[in-house]
Amino acid sequence: MYLSRCKGVVMGALVCSLTGMAFAESADVASQVEAMKAEIAQLRASNAEVQSLRAEVNSMKSQNGETWLNERRAEEVKSLVREVLADADTRASLQGSGMTAGYNKGFFLASEDGKYLLQIGGRVQVRYIANFRDHEDGASTPSNYDDTETGFQIRRMKPFFKGFIGSPKIKYNFVLAADRNATTLGLEEAVVEYQFMDGVSVYGGRTKAPFLHEELTSSGKQLTVERSAVNEIFTTGFVEGVGLRYESDMIRAMVMVNDGQNSGEISQSNAPYFPDSVPNGGGRDFDSDQSDIAVTARAEMRLLGDWKQYDDFAAWSGEETLLVLGTALHYEVGETGNLSTSADNDKFLMWTADAQFEVGGFGLYGAIIGRHDNDEETATEDNHDAFGAVVQASYMVIPDKFEPFVRWEYYDLDNIVDADENQLVTAGFNYYLDKHNAKFTVDAVWAYHDALFANFKGLGLLQDTVVGAGANESDNQIALRAQFQLQF
Repeated sequence: MYLSRCKGVVMGALVCSLTGMAFAESADVASQVEAMKAEIAQLRASNAEVQSLRAEVNSMKSQNGETWLNERRAEEVKSLVREVLADADTRASLQGSGMTAGYNKGFFLASEDGKYLLQIGGRVQVRYIANFRDHEDGASTPSNYDDTETGFQIRRMKPFFKGFIGSPKIKYNFVLAADRNATTLGLEEAVVEYQFMDGVSVYGGRTKAPFLHEELTSSGKQLTVERSAVNEIFTTGFVEGVGLRYESDMIRAMVMVNDGQNSGEISQSNAPYFPDSVPNGGGRDFDSDQSDIAVTARAEMRLLGDWKQYDDFAAWSGEETLLVLGTALHYEVGETGNLSTSADNDKFLMWTADAQFEVGGFGLYGAIIGRHDNDEETATEDNHDAFGAVVQASYMVIPDKFEPFVRWEYYDLDNIVDADENQLVTAGFNYYLDKHNAKFTVDAVWAYHDALFANFKGLGLLQDTVVGAGANESDNQIALRAQFQLQF
């Protein structure tokens, strides 16, 4: 009986325990279910908000189209659009005429069919000069004679235009130049050229006669601040005439019939170095020059290297070894009945031979020039023979950056003019920022004798002999020159 009661108590306790656990588990489940219901309700609310935002987005899309973006993306696209439009404006301005524009070793305009080209460039040379002379006082010494002259000058300012019309065979080249002594701008060069067969062309206009290589090398590609005094004396300069040009892989040749030495120079203040052989200043009309006829011819042979290397005197890194030989002649007949009473230089012949060599950053150039004047023989007139020589060398100490150089020159004019003979030495360096496009050049020129000319002002040298009894004489004239050049 007792055992039966015990069993009943135990069974009742177990049932109560299980029932309590069941109720507890049921309560947990219920709370979890309620939590899940709340979360679901929240999600539904969020979904409703998302749906609302989606509806708003769709509304904005329908109003603004597919180009609508968020604010940051819109700013990025706006920036890109501005860049594209800027480029498109430039191109669109040329599309109507079928033209293209850009920069390729100079600014250019060109037709899309390749028939027309205009290249635009320019050059400016800003120079400082300090000239020192050592003269002896004499009876004719001017009261305002100054041993020292210093100052700045714009040595050259040249805009130029070149290209072709209708075909690359029909070329043109126009150059304007400012006079350093005035504010005027004149036509320095105007030449047209037609290539009628491979390597052969005919040209005409105002251009340089094909005589001295140093003169034919651009003023923007010289080694020193300025060309040599020998070049200034013997150059044929700018002339007006017609010529024939031939070029092959190894040979270049030019011949030109023209109005005579310096007949196309724009400056009217350039006095001739040789009396009566050229007009006092150039650019004169056909009836005002002092030559009946002049012929200039030059031939060049490239033994090593590339013709482009021959365009300047610098030995750039990466270039091949260069060796070019050149020679030229100039013959001129003075105009009958239009010379001064002295009748100097009725006819004259000039000749030159030169060579240029470059290897491993080292550059060497040399030239010799001669002139024979065949005067009308009178009791007071004689024939004369003038001579000049120039040698210059350079080396790229820092390739394409720092280039020291030295030059020696000599001339003997055989008493053709009052000045007779002289030696000059030039030494200095180039510092290249962008090859010839941007460079500093600093040098010093030492003239041993006083045999100098008024025209040497362009070189930084001054005429310092006063003609007459007791004239002052000076030796050892020195000119310090510093120049910055910019060209495009």
